[in-house]
Amino acid sequence: MRKKIPFLVPLTMLALAIPATAQNALTVTIPGGTAIADEPFEVQIGGGSDGSGIVRLITAYGGTSRPFELAGGSAVIELSTDVAGTATVVAQLGTDSALAHVEVSPAADLRVESTTVAPERAHVGPGELTLLAFVADRFGNPASDQTPVELSIRYPDGSVERVEVGSEFGLAVGVLPVGGLEGTGEASATLGQTAAGASIQFYPAEPVPFSFEATGLVPPADGRSRLSVTTADLVDRLGNPIPDGTSVVVVVEHEDQRRDLIPAVVTARRLTVSILAPNRPERLVVSTVLLGRRSDPLVIEFGVQ
Repeated sequence: MRKKIPFLVPLTMLALAIPATAQNALTVTIPGGTAIADEPFEVQIGGGSDGSGIVRLITAYGGTSRPFELAGGSAVIELSTDVAGTATVVAQLGTDSALAHVEVSPAADLRVESTTVAPERAHVGPGELTLLAFVADRFGNPASDQTPVELSIRYPDGSVERVEVGSEFGLAVGVLPVGGLEGTGEASATLGQTAAGASIQFYPAEPVPFSFEATGLVPPADGRSRLSVTTADLVDRLGNPIPDGTSVVVVVEHEDQRRDLIPAVVTARRLTVSILAPNRPERLVVSTVLLGRRSDPLVIEFGVQ
């Protein structure tokens, strides 16, 4: 029986069997794997054969490239980008290449870019306002999640409601009450020493019940005389006066179904219009709708003098 003899491979042959790339593979290392927008970060390139290569920095909005020189199997260079997010560094030397990723944070100079409020016009009383602020660095990179932002509303009487929220994808969203005073207020967002605001108009709530009253004796139905009718002071259910300049259309209904439409505006907190007497005896009904509230009808009897 023949004895099995082990097959011995010379060490020189074994060395030749290892691919060259296994011992000369190019590598890219970014210490810490993080960076800050517009601040240089270190890139370490190793392995490979000495020579000149190209390194590329690729971001969500494009890329840049620069040469590097590998000497003694290593090279250290600095790169920077003003685009936050995940960036990729690719080094290429001849036919060999390697890459690494770096997480770029927004620059430190965060600020409130804009503030909006919805609705921009609100009727006072129970209800909520939604404030939204966009927070970014000077390059427009959204702030990191959970960046604290103060949202506030200054009401017409100068009082202020505040809430602090954490941003998400650069947006800070909060909810605050409408309040009970009519007039002009301001919604704002504050981060550090920066702020941005938006105007908000608070309108009265639905008026309390109201009606017109004649200010004098009813004239005869002569088709020429006029009768002035007016309301008492107009207020909403929270006691806020209805603002001067609020417009309405006063409707005068005739017995034959005809309607006269008279434009009017609140002046000195009241509505006042002049009614033309009909040219024959009849009953007229005067009414209007103010901020959703229909007035009680005023019935006027025009007769023969």
